[in-house]
Amino acid sequence: MNFGEMIKHYRTKEYSRVKAFAPLKSNELAKLLGVTPAFITNVETKGLKFSEDILRKFADLYKMDELEFAQILLQREIEQYSDSRCKKTLKNFIKMIPLYKKCLSGEIKMELEKPDKIDDIHETLKAINRIEDKNIRDFLKADVEYIVRKQNLFK
Repeated sequence: MNFGEMIKHYRTKEYSRVKAFAPLKSNELAKLLGVTPAFITNVETKGLKFSEDILRKFADLYKMDELEFAQILLQREIEQYSDSRCKKTLKNFIKMIPLYKKCLSGEIKMELEKPDKIDDIHETLKAINRIEDKNIRDFLKADVEYIVRKQNLFK
Protein backbone atom coordinates (compact mmCIF):
# COMPACT_ATOMS: atom_id res chain seq x y z
CA MET A 1 0.00 0.00 0.00
CA ASN A 2 1.50 3.37 -0.98
CA PHE A 3 1.29 6.57 1.07
CA GLY A 4 -1.78 7.92 -0.73
CA GLU A 5 -3.61 4.61 -0.35
CA MET A 6 -2.78 4.62 3.37
CA ILE A 7 -4.27 8.11 3.76
CA LYS A 8 -7.41 7.11 1.88
CA HIS A 9 -7.67 3.92 3.93
CA TYR A 10 -7.70 5.91 7.17
CA ARG A 11 -10.03 8.57 5.77
CA THR A 12 -12.64 6.14 4.49
CA LYS A 13 -12.55 3.45 7.19
CA GLU A 14 -14.31 3.81 10.51
CA TYR A 15 -12.04 2.91 13.41
CA SER A 16 -13.54 1.71 16.65
CA ARG A 17 -11.24 3.90 18.73
CA VAL A 18 -12.23 6.99 16.74
CA LYS A 19 -15.64 7.70 18.12
CA ALA A 20 -15.81 11.39 17.28
CA PHE A 21 -16.69 10.88 13.63
CA ALA A 22 -17.41 8.36 10.93
CA PRO A 23 -15.42 8.09 7.68
CA LEU A 24 -14.64 11.48 6.18
CA LYS A 25 -15.04 12.91 2.72
CA SER A 26 -11.86 14.47 1.31
CA ASN A 27 -13.24 18.00 1.75
CA GLU A 28 -14.02 17.28 5.42
CA LEU A 29 -10.52 15.95 6.04
CA ALA A 30 -9.03 18.93 4.18
CA LYS A 31 -10.89 21.35 6.43
CA LEU A 32 -9.69 19.57 9.59
CA LEU A 33 -6.06 19.59 8.35
CA GLY A 34 -6.14 23.14 6.99
CA VAL A 35 -5.49 22.19 3.37
CA THR A 36 -7.57 22.20 0.20
CA PRO A 37 -9.72 19.26 -0.92
CA ALA A 38 -7.68 19.16 -4.14
CA PHE A 39 -4.53 18.61 -2.07
CA ILE A 40 -6.11 15.61 -0.33
CA THR A 41 -7.15 14.19 -3.70
CA ASN A 42 -3.63 14.71 -5.08
CA VAL A 43 -2.10 12.98 -2.05
CA GLU A 44 -4.41 10.00 -2.47
CA THR A 45 -4.13 9.67 -6.24
CA LYS A 46 -1.14 11.56 -7.65
CA GLY A 47 1.71 10.92 -5.25
CA LEU A 48 1.87 14.21 -3.35
CA LYS A 49 2.98 13.84 0.25
CA PHE A 50 1.92 15.48 3.51
CA SER A 51 4.50 17.65 5.20
CA GLU A 52 5.54 16.36 8.60
CA ASP A 53 3.29 18.94 10.32
CA ILE A 54 0.23 17.89 8.35
CA LEU A 55 1.12 14.25 8.87
CA ARG A 56 1.25 14.84 12.64
CA LYS A 57 -2.16 16.55 12.54
CA PHE A 58 -3.47 13.59 10.57
CA ALA A 59 -2.01 11.13 13.11
CA ASP A 60 -3.51 13.09 16.01
CA LEU A 61 -6.87 13.26 14.28
CA TYR A 62 -6.95 9.47 13.87
CA LYS A 63 -5.38 8.87 17.29
CA MET A 64 -2.61 6.78 15.76
CA ASP A 65 -0.33 4.96 18.13
CA GLU A 66 3.45 5.26 17.72
CA LEU A 67 3.68 2.18 15.54
CA GLU A 68 0.99 3.35 13.11
CA PHE A 69 2.56 6.80 12.90
CA ALA A 70 6.01 5.29 12.31
CA GLN A 71 4.61 3.04 9.57
CA ILE A 72 2.93 5.88 7.67
CA LEU A 73 5.95 8.17 8.16
CA LEU A 74 8.30 5.45 6.92
CA GLN A 75 6.14 4.87 3.84
CA ARG A 76 6.26 8.59 3.06
CA GLU A 77 10.05 8.65 3.46
CA ILE A 78 10.53 5.57 1.27
CA GLU A 79 8.47 7.11 -1.50
CA GLN A 80 10.26 10.47 -1.25
CA TYR A 81 13.65 8.71 -1.42
CA SER A 82 12.49 6.65 -4.38
CA ASP A 83 11.24 9.79 -6.19
CA SER A 84 14.53 11.65 -5.68
CA ARG A 85 16.52 8.56 -6.70
CA CYS A 86 14.53 8.30 -9.94
CA LYS A 87 15.15 11.99 -10.65
CA LYS A 88 18.90 11.52 -10.12
CA THR A 89 18.90 8.45 -12.37
CA LEU A 90 16.99 10.34 -15.04
CA LYS A 91 19.43 13.27 -14.81
CA ASN A 92 22.40 10.92 -15.34
CA PHE A 93 20.60 9.20 -18.19
CA ILE A 94 19.85 12.51 -19.92
CA LYS A 95 23.52 13.53 -19.69
CA MET A 96 24.64 10.45 -21.57
CA ILE A 97 21.89 10.31 -24.21
CA PRO A 98 23.87 12.17 -26.93
CA LEU A 99 26.72 9.66 -26.77
CA TYR A 100 24.30 6.77 -26.50
CA LYS A 101 22.38 7.94 -29.60
CA LYS A 102 25.63 8.20 -31.58
CA CYS A 103 26.52 4.64 -30.60
CA LEU A 104 23.11 3.25 -31.53
CA SER A 105 22.94 5.10 -34.85
CA GLY A 106 26.35 3.85 -35.85
CA GLU A 107 27.58 7.43 -36.14
CA ILE A 108 30.45 6.48 -33.89
CA LYS A 109 32.32 3.90 -35.90
CA MET A 110 35.12 3.24 -33.51
CA GLU A 111 38.36 1.80 -34.67
CA LEU A 112 41.60 1.52 -32.80
CA GLU A 113 43.25 4.22 -34.90
CA LYS A 114 40.61 6.72 -33.69
CA PRO A 115 41.15 6.90 -29.95
CA ASP A 116 38.79 9.88 -29.58
CA LYS A 117 35.88 7.59 -30.51
CA ILE A 118 37.03 5.04 -27.94
CA ASP A 119 37.01 7.86 -25.39
CA ASP A 120 33.37 8.55 -26.33
CA ILE A 121 32.37 4.97 -25.62
CA HIS A 122 34.29 5.04 -22.33
CA GLU A 123 32.49 8.27 -21.35
CA THR A 124 29.17 6.65 -22.21
CA LEU A 125 30.00 3.63 -20.05
CA LYS A 126 31.09 5.91 -17.19
CA ALA A 127 27.77 7.74 -17.38
CA ILE A 128 25.88 4.45 -17.43
CA ASN A 129 27.81 3.23 -14.38
CA ARG A 130 26.62 6.29 -12.42
CA ILE A 131 22.99 5.28 -12.88
CA GLU A 132 21.75 3.94 -9.56
CA ASP A 133 18.92 1.81 -10.94
CA LYS A 134 20.54 -1.56 -11.65
CA ASN A 135 17.95 -2.62 -14.25
CA ILE A 136 18.42 0.54 -16.33
CA ARG A 137 22.21 0.39 -15.92
CA ASP A 138 22.39 -3.26 -17.02
CA PHE A 139 20.06 -2.65 -19.97
CA LEU A 140 22.13 0.27 -21.27
CA LYS A 141 25.46 -1.49 -20.68
CA ALA A 142 24.23 -4.50 -22.63
CA ASP A 143 23.34 -2.26 -25.58
CA VAL A 144 26.71 -0.52 -25.57
CA GLU A 145 28.54 -3.84 -25.25
CA TYR A 146 26.53 -5.15 -28.23
CA ILE A 147 27.60 -2.13 -30.29
CA VAL A 148 31.22 -2.67 -29.30
CA ARG A 149 31.08 -6.35 -30.28
CA LYS A 150 29.20 -5.58 -33.51
CA GLN A 151 31.85 -3.12 -34.61
CA ASN A 152 34.69 -5.42 -33.50
CA LEU A 153 36.11 -2.82 -31.18
CA PHE A 154 39.05 -3.13 -28.82
CA LYS A 155 40.57 -6.13 -30.58
